[in-house]
Amino acid sequence: MKHFKKIAALSGCCILTLSLSSCFINPFRTMSFDDLSNQMFTALLGEGGYNWNVLVENRNNFNYKRKDDYKAEWYKYKKMTDKDKMDAYVQFKVLKKSLMYHDYNKLTENQRITYNFLDNLFENKVEFYDPKNGYNELMDLNYINQFGGYVSNLVDVVENYNYRNVDDIIDSIDYISSSTTVFPTYINYVDDRIEAGYPISDYTLGKMIDYLNGIKKEGNNYYLYKLMENKINSTSFIGSAQKSNYVDKASKSISNNFMPSVDSLITELEKKKGNCNKEGYISLYDGGKEYYTYELKDRLGYDSINMEEYRTYLSNWVETARTEMK
Repeated sequence: MKHFKKIAALSGCCILTLSLSSCFINPFRTMSFDDLSNQMFTALLGEGGYNWNVLVENRNNFNYKRKDDYKAEWYKYKKMTDKDKMDAYVQFKVLKKSLMYHDYNKLTENQRITYNFLDNLFENKVEFYDPKNGYNELMDLNYINQFGGYVSNLVDVVENYNYRNVDDIIDSIDYISSSTTVFPTYINYVDDRIEAGYPISDYTLGKMIDYLNGIKKEGNNYYLYKLMENKINSTSFIGSAQKSNYVDKASKSISNNFMPSVDSLITELEKKKGNCNKEGYISLYDGGKEYYTYELKDRLGYDSINMEEYRTYLSNWVETARTEMK
C-alpha cells in the first residue's frame, strides 16, 4: 500500500521560501489581492522542480525559472531548531495578517475561495509553530511509517512525475540517485525521536522493514526498472538515442543507488527495535493526545473539538453501520 501526502511536500518548502515576508515593512501590504495570492502561492511552491511539476500544469504561466545548477534531491530529514520554529511562527503570522489587508466582502467568489484556503493554511501553521502550544513535529510519522514512509513517497513521485521536457526526465533519475544521501538521514530521524522520548514502535519499524524487504526481494524485477523504461520511451520530445541513454541512466540509478540504500536502511532500522513495544505509542507520550487533537482539528477543519465526545460519536457510528450492514 502506498501513502503520499502532497500537501506535506508543499508545506515543507515554506520555511525556506517565506523570506519574502521577513522585513519590517510588509511588502504584501500594497498589492492587489490577485498579486498577493500569486506571490504567496509562488513562495509556497518554492524553487525546486517537484512542486512545480506535480502541482502546476503550465509553469510558464507563473514565470517559473529553473536555476542552471539545479539538481533534484528527495527530501532529507533535518531536525528543526527552536529558532527555525520561531521563524516559521513569525513568518506565517505575517502572511496571515497580509490577507487581512483585503476586505473579504469586496472579493469575488473565486477570490474568497483562495482567501479561505490561504487563511486556513496559515492559521494551522501558526497554531502548529506557536511555542505555547508545544506541538512537536517529531511526533508526526512522515519519514518512517507502516506504509513505507518517504521511501514509498519517493517511488510514488517518480512513478507520477510528468515528463514535459528533458529536465523532468533528469529530475526523476536524480531523485532516485539521491537515495544514497537521503535515506541515511531517516535513521537520524529515528534517533532524534528516541532522544526526544518519542521512539518509533517496533510494530511500525517492522512494517517499514517489511516494505523495504519487499523491494529487496524483487531485486532486478522491481517494477521501477520497467516503469522508468516505459515512461522515457513514451516521450515524444527526444530521439531514440537519447531515450536509450536515459533508460540506461535510470536503470543504473536504481541498481547502484536506490537498491543499496534500501538494503542499508533495513539493516539500520533493525537496530532501532526494542525502544517501544506498545501500540498507540504517540498517545502515551507527553503531549501525545494534544498532538492528535491538533491533527484531527486540522483534517476536519474544526476550530475546537472535544476528543472524548468525538470518540463516542465514532464508536456509535461504527456500531450503527455494523448493525445496518448485517
